[in-house]
Amino acid sequence: MPGYFIAYIVFEIFLFPSAFARNFATLVVTRFIGGGASSVAINIVGGSISDVWKGDKARSLPMSLFGFTSVVGIALGPFIGSAIMQIPRSDPAPWRWIYIVQIIYNGAMIPVFWLILRETRGDVILAKRAKKLRKETGKEIYAKSELEKANVMNLIKISFMRPTKMLLTEPVVIFFTLWVRTPRILFFSLG
Repeated sequence: MPGYFIAYIVFEIFLFPSAFARNFATLVVTRFIGGGASSVAINIVGGSISDVWKGDKARSLPMSLFGFTSVVGIALGPFIGSAIMQIPRSDPAPWRWIYIVQIIYNGAMIPVFWLILRETRGDVILAKRAKKLRKETGKEIYAKSELEKANVMNLIKISFMRPTKMLLTEPVVIFFTLWVRTPRILFFSLG
């Protein structure tokens, strides 16, 4: 199962405590964890695009569309949220409906994603094929990734070191992490 599907489900789960939070601390914690899960899904898209489309020319349109949808989503969020807030209701905390609408929409998207999202990473696909062939034929068929098992601690170290290094040394990453993401998180948290 692709990692972005799991991250999407975690994001959906943490919308519930955000919607029904009784204090600001709960809202901040649940938005932080849920937002982290949603950022995983967003960050994996670039890798999936590079797995599916080979070459810079072939990738340019899919990456442009992805970038466009990300920016449009950020831009439309406050408008959609304010439209939800304008709906007349007797609820003493109408801001909760922003989360409730997200829960409904994202919940409806889970079966759609289950049907359309597939693994795109080549070594994972080959390992699955090799396992299937071993089961069907009884022959010792292995994918390269199965034979060259990486040290889990090294993978964890790389997974933390690379993004941290990029966050501290790459101006574009710093800009998009601090400038683009932070106001959106604060806007919806303070809602």
